[in-house]
Amino acid sequence: MGSDVYGVIDVNGTIINVVLWDGDSAWTPPEGHTTLKLENSGAGIGWVYKKGVFIAPPEPEIPIEEIMEQANIQKNNLIAESTLKISILEDAVDNGMANDDEIIQLEALRKYRVLLYRVDTSRGVDILWPEIE
Repeated sequence: MGSDVYGVIDVNGTIINVVLWDGDSAWTPPEGHTTLKLENSGAGIGWVYKKGVFIAPPEPEIPIEEIMEQANIQKNNLIAESTLKISILEDAVDNGMANDDEIIQLEALRKYRVLLYRVDTSRGVDILWPEIE
């Protein structure tokens, strides 16, 4: 006989552990807890079982410091990427090799890079990222 996946559920309906169990052997959950076969529910630790339905836990809130750090990383990556493109286009201009489209692109990237530099990453998720015109 094979084992199935069971959730160990506390008095509030929250899955506090997941175990492999054949459903028949002498094992029992801790006192005050029940078990429920999870099958293909996708449920796991932290999920809640209410009225016959598994409910996923809410997404954890990301601290503002982490959001700001991610925004700073994105800002720095975008600036570095535009700086590289600007450098190559400036080489083309300096060597008389740039066509009209490259000259226009160079000016647009320079403006874009300045706008990126001015982005206030302390706003967290409400950042309005500039676009290349």
